[in-house]
Amino acid sequence: MAEREEGRAARAEARGAAGVTGAASVTGAVAGAAGVDASGGVVADMTDAGTDAMSAGAASAPDAGAFDPVAYINTPRWQASRLGLDRIRALLERLGRPQDALRFVHVAGTNGKGSTCAYLASVLQAAGLRTGLFTSPFILRFEERIRVDGADIPRDDLTRATLLVREQAEALEHETGDHPTEFELMCAVALVHFRAARCDIVVMEVGLGGRLDSTNVIDAPETCVIARIGLDHTALLGDTLAAVAGEKCGIIKPGAPVASWPQDPEADEVVRRACAAAGCKLVEPDFTQLQVSPLELPSAVPSVPPVPPASAASPLPSHEPCEHVEGAEVTSASSSQLQNVSRETFVRHFAYKGARYETALLGSYQPANAALAIEAVGLLRERGWRIPDEAVRAGIAAARWPGRFEVVAATPLTIVDGGHNPQGARALADSLADLLSALSPASHPRAGCAGADADEASPAVAPSAAVPSPAASTPATGAPAASSGAASASKEYDREGHQKVVLVMGVLADKDYPAMIAEVAPLADAFVCYAPDNPRALPAVDLAAAIAANAPDLIAAAPDGPSAAAAPDGPFAVAVAPGAPANAGESPAGEGGPLVEVAPGAAEALRRGRALAGADGIVVAFGSLYAIADLSRAL
Repeated sequence: MAEREEGRAARAEARGAAGVTGAASVTGAVAGAAGVDASGGVVADMTDAGTDAMSAGAASAPDAGAFDPVAYINTPRWQASRLGLDRIRALLERLGRPQDALRFVHVAGTNGKGSTCAYLASVLQAAGLRTGLFTSPFILRFEERIRVDGADIPRDDLTRATLLVREQAEALEHETGDHPTEFELMCAVALVHFRAARCDIVVMEVGLGGRLDSTNVIDAPETCVIARIGLDHTALLGDTLAAVAGEKCGIIKPGAPVASWPQDPEADEVVRRACAAAGCKLVEPDFTQLQVSPLELPSAVPSVPPVPPASAASPLPSHEPCEHVEGAEVTSASSSQLQNVSRETFVRHFAYKGARYETALLGSYQPANAALAIEAVGLLRERGWRIPDEAVRAGIAAARWPGRFEVVAATPLTIVDGGHNPQGARALADSLADLLSALSPASHPRAGCAGADADEASPAVAPSAAVPSPAASTPATGAPAASSGAASASKEYDREGHQKVVLVMGVLADKDYPAMIAEVAPLADAFVCYAPDNPRALPAVDLAAAIAANAPDLIAAAPDGPSAAAAPDGPFAVAVAPGAPANAGESPAGEGGPLVEVAPGAAEALRRGRALAGADGIVVAFGSLYAIADLSRAL
């Protein structure tokens, strides 16, 4: 153990001398207590003469200076998805099997896996471990996919690793006639880089499915994590929860314990069966011990109320009825407050199993994702990884994950969210209702309060309402069905006196966008539709027509919602922005303009949405992760 710790210190000194970006400021407070004992086995020094020689060869390649690694990886002719592991295995064999020099946390799932990865990587980094993170897709920059200690891969390193991979990929194509796919190239580049960076541990997010995903080339990881499973990519993964779960559970391997979200019963059975077949320990977050405080605009940092004793009759995390957190003064959001809103204005506090945490990830679902990450950390500890409690708290607080209910601008308050399926849209609706309650608590008397009935759960904990208890075989009492999430959201939202809400929406055609519309429509005063810059995008006019066909009844059914007489041709009129008759600053739900508009692109849609909302309104852009970069450039 002493030799291992000495080697670890030497590597840290070498990294500092080389000028490699280190851990965030929270790391210093806890790094001294971090490490792994003999049973866990932190990666030993990985200096490899063959690897060094290949690196030197790539760096000195004749075209290294002019080589564009991103253009190479994104070459159209190998962008098509072709599931299977033969190509990636052959490619990594040629590269010296870089995965064998690394330790992994492998994360699959449909919703929440990216945020869970962000929490895990932040905690491991706070524990003083040199931590790699591989995720997809990227939000703003390609380099975001591959990170070490929170820093994107430097361009020079990306070039060096990609040249290594290109050489072997071309040799493989010459030998077999089959070139690796875009994602296989990215996966190989990431593994080459993580080996060169001497990462102690790597958090590896599955790209698609799990069983046949390129990331599944790794042997048994330190732990597997299965985030919430839902119906997505059904053409490839299957059209039932059981089929999708079977693909996700393909990452489960003998010897690797599993932390899984408490899935819907159909998927939960598959997870349990896969763990039993592999002889793996399975743990799930206990949401009876998760207590989430309402999102607040505090004048003082609130304390989290104590966690009530778990009760079989109360399967959901809850608050004491209608009591604000002691020590926190919550105020309504005036125009001046909204003008001063920034990414750091809000913070969410929660308690899990008696320990208190805070997170800057604002979605109402994020404490549940953090709880899943905390359970995975517990499994790592059982395998010998020393991760102090302070590292867990600091890592949860320091985690950042762009494009997930992220505040990006003020005046009007503007949020981007990557929700792109019905589960994600429902989580967005919960988070938005929670935000509206925080901004105008006087107008939302139920904000943060769990009433006597389970179906009146606070939006702050609403995501758990559809989650079965680990011991339950059916969804929790009072949990609405997936198709009724919109009605549930409308119960929590008093439209009287609320800030104007404009939803900027663009989706891919293969998504269940009618169900997405149903989830968010009760909270909307207006929609601005666009088509993401993607070959699979749904035309904006088709999305607008779907809203016009599906949303009127939902809007009309919401408390104080507009009636069918709101406009001459019904509650929705479709216009093309810019130049639509609506006047910025007037209520788009009244006679001032249409409730649905069509814009020619993401940037135009966001600008139009912000004009419709006015300075005191709220704009939420959602529907596709691929559009977030375009949306950000419009600000």
